[in-house]
Amino acid sequence: MQVVRPDEGQIKSRRARRVIMRGVRLSAIAGISAGLTLTTVGAAAPPGERELFSSETEKTVDASQTLVRGQLKDASGKRVDNGTVTVYAFPDDIDVAVGESFDLIEIGTAEVDSDGSYRVEPNFKALPSQAGKSRNAQDGPRPVNISIVGASAEGSTTTASTVWVESDLKSGHFVAEDLSPGAVQTRTSNLGGDTDSGDGAEFNLQLDAESAAQEATRATTTTSSIPSNCGVMYTNVEPVTVGQTSSTTNYGFAQKLTFESGATSTMGVALSYTGKHGSFSRSGTHTTGSGSSTTFPSRKTTGSSYLRTTYRYGVLRCIYQSSGTTSRYEYRPLSHSGGATTASASTPYAPSGYCRTYVPGSKFTQWTSSASTFSVGAKTSGAIGIDLSSRSGYTSKTKMDHSFWSASRKVCGTKGDPGAYPGLLVVKK
Repeated sequence: MQVVRPDEGQIKSRRARRVIMRGVRLSAIAGISAGLTLTTVGAAAPPGERELFSSETEKTVDASQTLVRGQLKDASGKRVDNGTVTVYAFPDDIDVAVGESFDLIEIGTAEVDSDGSYRVEPNFKALPSQAGKSRNAQDGPRPVNISIVGASAEGSTTTASTVWVESDLKSGHFVAEDLSPGAVQTRTSNLGGDTDSGDGAEFNLQLDAESAAQEATRATTTTSSIPSNCGVMYTNVEPVTVGQTSSTTNYGFAQKLTFESGATSTMGVALSYTGKHGSFSRSGTHTTGSGSSTTFPSRKTTGSSYLRTTYRYGVLRCIYQSSGTTSRYEYRPLSHSGGATTASASTPYAPSGYCRTYVPGSKFTQWTSSASTFSVGAKTSGAIGIDLSSRSGYTSKTKMDHSFWSASRKVCGTKGDPGAYPGLLVVKK
């Protein structure tokens, strides 16, 4: 898995505003629009490709002093008064064959208080400083994929997320849209504001009663001397939506998405106790990068298409040492596999107030905006029984280009002006 740094312009913007506007995150969580209200825009999209999040700004949660915090509850919803919450980091690159394994890195742990609360301080210094390649202060933050493991005598629970860690390993942040459904952001900041200091992301974790029984069957074969690690059971190549082209007019324009080498994607993660088809449930996200470039076909006529590439996913059996041994099967993206395909989509509604005119001979490129999450943009149901989310934004590595000839045309955003935070982009007459 290759993770490539954000572009220089975004780094400068982050530092000037103290809010990180992350570059290319094909969050195979992956649509191309803007970020965070649980609504569907305009015309209803076909089942399986619904836009889940959209907003005009990207929110971040500071993780420099507190990494994660919250409550640990039992299966009935009552607070537990014992146990631990531990955060494990995955390596920057997962490049292992089926049957091989890799170690996880503990970057924070905390005891659960008598009222069920916990607060984990980060130890980013435990992470590799160079991530396998030359990095310096100019590189900006890198995505670190994590598992948050809560465990007590009543059972255990695991959820996935991504924290963006600065290259000096002294500070980090979460992007609100990357947080799992269990994460509640009580203090966030928008572009142009300050990120609240030290609060961390709130994960209210609920233990699963099934986990206690599952782990009891393994107690005789696992001990605390085993390192926390993941083994690759098998892999699959899965199609993932990374963008969408749309138009209500038939001529005089071209709309094209380019997904360059260095783009990152944030995609959903699924967990299971048994690893069997149909036993997986959604639990957080995982960010991975692209080592190749893909240019999708240009749209020059009316209609709308989802743009898809593929990622190699792996079923991992992960062992976590946290108040005993916790074991899970996890379905995560490992690397960008390549390819370019399209699928029919409904043209989203774009208000006239968000339309801007471009005369013949002009060009327009959107390359700086937060992203949208498509609830089932990763087509993984054939492998595990459920589809997962995907997301992407407009950046210098994921660009939507428009060119115009013979007649003036309008470019319209579904959530804002096309030159700012547009959401999806639609070409109109």
